[in-house]
Amino acid sequence: MKRELLTTPLKRIRPVFFNVGENVKRYEQVRGLFVNGHDRLFAEPLVTGAGRDEITWYGEYPGDFRTLASYSPEEQQQLLPILNEQVNYLFRDIIRYIKKGPGQYDRASYRNLRQSVESFLEVPSTEHILVFNTPDGPRFTLTNWGFMFETEKPERNIIRKLVPFGVTPVVIRATYRPTNLPAANEPLAVEFETHKRTLTTDEQGLLTIAEVPYLSEITVHQQDAGGQPVNRQTVFVDERNPAEPYPVLLERLPFSMFFRVVDQHGRAVPKHHIRLDYQGMQLPAQADEQGRLLLNNTYYGESVQCYDLVDKKEPLVKTYVHERGQADYVIPVFIPDPLKPVKRGLGCLGLLLGLLVLLVAGLIAYYYFAYDEKPLSQDQLNASVRGHKNRLSPPDSLNAVSPDSTAVSPDPLNNEAGPEIHDDIALSQCNGGQDGQDYQSPDIKVVIAEYDLGKEDATFALDYYTDAVPDQIEVFEGRKDDIDEDSKPLFIYYGSTIYDSWSRASMQQLIQTKSQYVTVRVTGQTIWNYRVNCPLN
Repeated sequence: MKRELLTTPLKRIRPVFFNVGENVKRYEQVRGLFVNGHDRLFAEPLVTGAGRDEITWYGEYPGDFRTLASYSPEEQQQLLPILNEQVNYLFRDIIRYIKKGPGQYDRASYRNLRQSVESFLEVPSTEHILVFNTPDGPRFTLTNWGFMFETEKPERNIIRKLVPFGVTPVVIRATYRPTNLPAANEPLAVEFETHKRTLTTDEQGLLTIAEVPYLSEITVHQQDAGGQPVNRQTVFVDERNPAEPYPVLLERLPFSMFFRVVDQHGRAVPKHHIRLDYQGMQLPAQADEQGRLLLNNTYYGESVQCYDLVDKKEPLVKTYVHERGQADYVIPVFIPDPLKPVKRGLGCLGLLLGLLVLLVAGLIAYYYFAYDEKPLSQDQLNASVRGHKNRLSPPDSLNAVSPDSTAVSPDPLNNEAGPEIHDDIALSQCNGGQDGQDYQSPDIKVVIAEYDLGKEDATFALDYYTDAVPDQIEVFEGRKDDIDEDSKPLFIYYGSTIYDSWSRASMQQLIQTKSQYVTVRVTGQTIWNYRVNCPLN
């Protein structure tokens, strides 16, 4: 028994088709296809009102009702499976109508009927989806179905977004002909209606396509090494159980296999002779200038043996299985040391000659890099620093002695004249530094320079090098006039960077400072240098 549910105005809404009458006419054409009361999903409309500007909706479900919009999101999620079931009954009903026999369907008629039903499943909002509390549980009825808001861009597919309707997952099982073995990890281009995508089969040759419309046609094809589509096939979707796969037969397509010949140090070996054994064939080849080889027309899953034609002792160097996604395959070969026969023939004499060469090289290096330098003791460094600190003391304190102080005796370890002091260097910007070889005197020198970092609270990197003879490098916060004998350095280094790092490269230290300025003091001889880099932050 139908009862009146509610009345809605026709203002601010418009039908999916060109007028209300067309909506009702198309509904009446398919209504008779629904069975077992499945048409109760649609409330029955009756145009009313003095100006025929209202629609009164009638329904058959008993019990009270609420709009879907009045439920919380959590409650809506619990109700949506029921809506999904009611909606998909409609599509299964029209499939039953157009079915001609086992596996035979009038697919063109189904597409037309499906489009009509999809248009009825348009509602302006979830306020027009009613949920009835019936004795058999919740049931849905739609009002204002086939309508949308009369705006420039009304929201569409509200129900489709809640529950995918008229679709089914499709499982495809791909096998190779003629062996019927699973086509594992095979990329396939898949097209249906307006959808295009590339999917890859799993280890069993299966792939799943989600939400495919019932009775649609899926086109599946492979791509050859040149990217061209081959072996195009059509899969006709029916109403089978989604777990039952649709079979497709694929061809095993050949692809190129790329090799790279490298020596025991990982370096490319050009023009090296290799033999590749594949499918019972022995294929001699020569690497190009970059050590690369190309083997065409190989199939995934098959193996290739790589032989070194130069080294007769261990010719088989590698066996590879052609796999998808691997860019190249490395063929390691051993390249003998060209000096090995010389070393073997000369024996001890060759060893002595080698030691002599090293000795001569050391003397040359000493002459060019350390001839003018003598190792500095810690006492000499301390004396040099004290000499600089005396220059920092106020002039009137040079001859004054506090009554309760003890006179300082001269340093017996340093009877020579005081160190060279170079503290008249102008303020420099960061990314600058000093080089000890700019001061040609072989005597001990104290070089003081200050740098503007451009900002306060900064972290900067100091690159420094002291060669084989120890020198001392100190970094202070502030300008040189702010430094006195009690100032503690932010960083101090005394030693040989060569022996500390086993390299002739500069060492680096990150230093934090609060001041915008820093002062660097070096106590040493000739071969040293440093660079104050601009802040990192």
